[in-house]
Parts: sequence; C-alpha cells; structure tokens
Amino acid sequence: MASAYTGGYAGITKGEKAESGKMTAALNLLEKVASKTDTVTADSTAAQYPSAAAAHAAISTLSGVGLEITDNKVTSTTWGANDNRNSDVRYPTCKAVNALGIDKIESASNKTGTVSASSTDGQYPTALAVHNRLTLKEDTANKAATAAFRYHEDRADDDVRYPTCKAVTEAVKASYADAETVAGRVTTISVFSTDGQHPTVKAVVDAILRRVRMHYLFSWHHAQ
Repeated sequence: MASAYTGGYAGITKGEKAESGKMTAALNLLEKVASKTDTVTADSTAAQYPSAAAAHAAISTLSGVGLEITDNKVTSTTWGANDNRNSDVRYPTCKAVNALGIDKIESASNKTGTVSASSTDGQYPTALAVHNRLTLKEDTANKAATAAFRYHEDRADDDVRYPTCKAVTEAVKASYADAETVAGRVTTISVFSTDGQHPTVKAVVDAILRRVRMHYLFSWHHAQ
C-alpha cells in the first residue's frame, strides 16, 4: 500500500509508469471533498475549506456587524482620487481625516453677530458684526492733531475731521489768549484793587454808585 502524504512531491515524468505511491502523493495535494464546508462559524477548523457561497455569506455577515472591507479604505494620499470624498461606501484612515485640517475649522457655535468687550478668543465675528463695530470708530486719517487743527476754519464747516484733545486745548488757548481768568475776578473795587484783577458788572456798578453818592454828599456839605 502506498505511504501517506508527507508534504513533498517530485511529480510523475511523462511516459513513466504511474506508481501507486506517486499517484497517492499527487492526489494528496488536492483538498479532500470531506473537508469542504458550506458554513463558516466559530467552530470551523484549519483543515476545512469553505465553498464560495459560504465565504460570501461569512463576509456579508461580518460586514453587517461593523467590519469594513479593506479595499474600501481611503488614505491621505488617495482621498482626492476617484471622487472618494463623496462616497458613502469608502472610509478614510485617521491620517486622511487629520490631513483635512478639521482641527483648524471654526465651529459654527463659536460664530457671533456682535463684537463687544465681553467677546472671547474662542469666538469669531460675522462680517456684519465687524462692519457694525467699525462704524463706531473714527478713521484716524481724519484726526487733526495740534499742528493740523485749523480751529477757525474747521469748526464750522467740517463734519468729517475731528481734533485731538490737545488740539482743542491749544485752539481754545489761542482764541482766548487775552481773556481774563476766573481767578482774577473780584466782586468789589477798592483802593487795594490791582491790574491783575477784573471786576464783575455789579462790582463796577456798586463802585460808580458809591462815587455818585459821595459826590452828592460832598456837594451838599459844601453848599451848607
């Protein structure tokens, strides 16, 4: 009787008598029909081989429980090929997703329609919010500093330019260079009054009335 298959086979040369041992060796290279199975389960063994229908059913079952077919995998280098980005069958690798720069995309929940002192670095404004906020600001090109502020010319006919505080101060000082200060105002006039003081209207009237009264009093005594 021929010996059992050992795993090696030299073949049968053409024209050579087919010996039983070589025939057995040749047949042992083929799968045994008894090892064929029409189902693939957790109890399947390494000695078995599935039919095409069994393999298809097993793959379909595995795909149904959340396993993907590797042929559907899309890497970062193949993301843009074959319209992969619009496929509901293919799936991307983590690297492919990371390459999309999703971490650099702003979330719509961070969008704000207002810009204020309470705005945070986690928010981003809409174009309208920026426009509305900028309309509250003066254009620095219209700012008139001390040397550029023409007080007498600009104050009446220019609704665009605006002066700095210093420009206004200097203009006011220049306009009232000869004006008296409040510190020099006095409410009485006497022999102690100085050239650095300026009397109120009442002080002048009172002084005049005193002189008139003194004049009439002196004239009456003189007439007596």
